[in-house]
Amino acid sequence: EKPKEVVNNLKILEKEGMYNKYGFYESIDYTPERLSKGKKSEPVKTYMAHHQALILLSINNLFNDKIFQKRFVRNPEIEAITILLQERMPETFIITKENKEKPEKIKYQDYENYSIREYTKIDERIIRGNVIGNEKYTVAINQNGIGVSKFEDNFINRYKKTDDYKQGIFMYVKDKKRRKELVEDAIRFVGLEDYRRVYPKKLSGGLLRRLNIACGIAHRPRLIFLDEPTVAVDPQSRNQILEGICELNRQGSTIIYTSHYMEEVEQICTRIAIMDHGRCIASGTKEELKKMIRTGETVVIEAVSLEEEQLEQIRSLPGVFTAEYEEQVLTVRCTGTKHNLLRILGWLQEREIPFGQVFSQLPTLNDVFLEITGKQLRD
Repeated sequence: EKPKEVVNNLKILEKEGMYNKYGFYESIDYTPERLSKGKKSEPVKTYMAHHQALILLSINNLFNDKIFQKRFVRNPEIEAITILLQERMPETFIITKENKEKPEKIKYQDYENYSIREYTKIDERIIRGNVIGNEKYTVAINQNGIGVSKFEDNFINRYKKTDDYKQGIFMYVKDKKRRKELVEDAIRFVGLEDYRRVYPKKLSGGLLRRLNIACGIAHRPRLIFLDEPTVAVDPQSRNQILEGICELNRQGSTIIYTSHYMEEVEQICTRIAIMDHGRCIASGTKEELKKMIRTGETVVIEAVSLEEEQLEQIRSLPGVFTAEYEEQVLTVRCTGTKHNLLRILGWLQEREIPFGQVFSQLPTLNDVFLEITGKQLRD
């Protein structure tokens, strides 16, 4: 009956954030106790299927002269009580209240300040615990620091009761007055200044890795364990993480870094141990490890056509100890003798064998692992 007022109301609701892809949301919450500080309302982001259907019916009624209303009243059972459907609310009415309520001052919930619970005297007979979590990450811990933490289906800390020592999740902050300063330093260190007010579940994989590192270094530990921190992250985050690890080491922290990415190990580690089936089979600096193997140079030649007899002749050249040929790519591993590349190219030119691009590289940690274990890197 009042289409202008209806349209104006819809425009107001749209400004409140109620309108989205499938029309208007079901409701909007104005309850102060449930709103963040500074907000006056929050849409309840749900759609109900039968309401969507009623919208379609209303559109059909508009274009087809109230077709569904006419079908509805043709039903004999409805037709018998049609008079009841014509009742209207009175236009003027009076509401009285015997007792006047005293209006309470609106209190907004403050999400910016954290609540701190301190234990100065622990009663071992009473277990006091806290559980906090969201849909992905959960932490449970008691007053002794004993507890568990789990991300999705992966336990980060497992609890196992023992008699000889206490265990659990412990974080030591030397000066509680510097807590905010330490947290800010950790956020700044990993480059997450622009994401302070973003929920962790909204972060990408690379940003989550950086957040994990920030949580681990906030209390300035002297010993840090990092287990493949760059897995499944974007190149930008990977570089940020590796640069941060090197900076932590320069600041005095000892870092134990485990990874299958040998190029990362070669880039940041000062001392390396190679593990195979739970055993340490070699250790030392990267230079010391490379001296343990025969490979001194690897020559790769592309777009070359060779017969099996010619491949055997290359294998017999001085300084060559393996030669592999696959899909017109020749890979030759040589010892540390000089002029290996010139010797191989000279042999090809003498026989007028054409070839494409040529690469020569010194041994890498991948070569060390391959030669020591006799197998490729694996999970």
